[in-house]
Amino acid sequence: MTKISWTDETWNPATGCDRVSPGCDRCYAITSARIRAGNPHPKVAEAYAGTTQRTEAGLDWTGTVNLIEERLEIPLHWRKPRRVFVNSMSDLFHAQVPSEFIAKVFAVMALTPRHTYQVLTKRHARMRSLLNNEAFERQVLVWAHRLKDDAHEPSWNPGERRFTTWPLPNCWLGVSVENQRWADTRIPALLDTPASVRFISAEPLLGPVDLTAWMPPISPVPASGAPESWADWTWPGWVPADVRTAVENFWSEDQGRSPAHWIRNMHEQGAPAFGATLSMDDGFGQNPPQIVGRYVHAWNNIGRLVLDGDEDREFAYTSFSRADRSRARGIDWVIVGGESGPGARAMHPQWARNVRDQCVAADVPLHFKQWGSWGPAPFIVRVCAPDVGWQGTAEELAAAKADSEARGATHVHTGNWYEEDGERHYWLHEIGHKPWSLERVGLPAGMEPIRRWGVYAAGRELDGQVWDGFPEVAHA
Repeated sequence: MTKISWTDETWNPATGCDRVSPGCDRCYAITSARIRAGNPHPKVAEAYAGTTQRTEAGLDWTGTVNLIEERLEIPLHWRKPRRVFVNSMSDLFHAQVPSEFIAKVFAVMALTPRHTYQVLTKRHARMRSLLNNEAFERQVLVWAHRLKDDAHEPSWNPGERRFTTWPLPNCWLGVSVENQRWADTRIPALLDTPASVRFISAEPLLGPVDLTAWMPPISPVPASGAPESWADWTWPGWVPADVRTAVENFWSEDQGRSPAHWIRNMHEQGAPAFGATLSMDDGFGQNPPQIVGRYVHAWNNIGRLVLDGDEDREFAYTSFSRADRSRARGIDWVIVGGESGPGARAMHPQWARNVRDQCVAADVPLHFKQWGSWGPAPFIVRVCAPDVGWQGTAEELAAAKADSEARGATHVHTGNWYEEDGERHYWLHEIGHKPWSLERVGLPAGMEPIRRWGVYAAGRELDGQVWDGFPEVAHA
């Protein structure tokens, strides 16, 4: 079992790693590996031997990766279905892991379709290269034959040279995204990788991330922001007049409907994103031809494809399935979390909220794992300059102390500065001490008050709600 909220079990057929990006800087696995290397049980100690080292800068990986063959078949003996995080103490696509060993890991996944495997990597390029390689797929098939146990139903046809279901439907592939730079680098590679479910882990989230390029909103505006009348609605210029008329007539006030009803229908039906460029059915009936266009929702599972550069017609009639929606979206699941442990870097609450809002707009399930060591403070205390002390009332001071003690905060207040009328103002950091700006941990101006609670006290609620989303469907 594991304390990771988005999985049931960890499976580590390989251990050891090295750092490749800022998200690795305070990797929990380094300390865990160091502790386990000193475990009195010889097999545990051997599994982690040589993977860590003490340097002038502190504890670090050595770059050595240990391959633990005897752990490969562990999932074959788990009878109860479970979600399995693969290589939580390493990276399956690390350069020191041979492709043959990776093929063995995938063979075990193929032999255990009752389990769901979650593979998370920062080595996006190698993942893309291997899983697009037919030779690697055949290698997985060979090892699946060798490992096959008659008690386990395979998800492949032994008489074929290739899997009948590839990518494996029970293998979710994800990339770590700690800031926009690494989102822009890793997510395109993930989308180029065959996968039944694609996900991202924005943990630790170290900066604002815009995912809308890969998770476009289902509707042009939220239903709550839609006007009551079409007279107050503004269509994008690329939507043809005939398409506008058809939508407005069906969702007209005469029918007891409105733009808000139209938008809600998009979300209820699981429509592709408004304006997404897709290859979809041209018309209805059996085996309609495919055509490329920009999607506009009509009603239920019916839409219009706006054609670009077609002299004969402006749009086509089409219908959609969940597979069309997935292709428009790209990302099936998002995990968000802040960093914990000594020296943890703080996550701006608005960064988490922005990702949440993007997920809600795109109908992508969100799993908010944790705030980490830092979390939002429930109120703001402002001071006029760094050398000015507490300026609240005695009652506010008592309430601040009581709240802090009740939740175990190690600091009463933290904050940042803001500009007003050309003057810089500060939010108080710690009662009885000189105020301190969170610029030290790289947070931007406009930071709202946060505190160093500790991971358990900070909790998992985002604006009063626990987000425990999981993907529901796989790509076709």
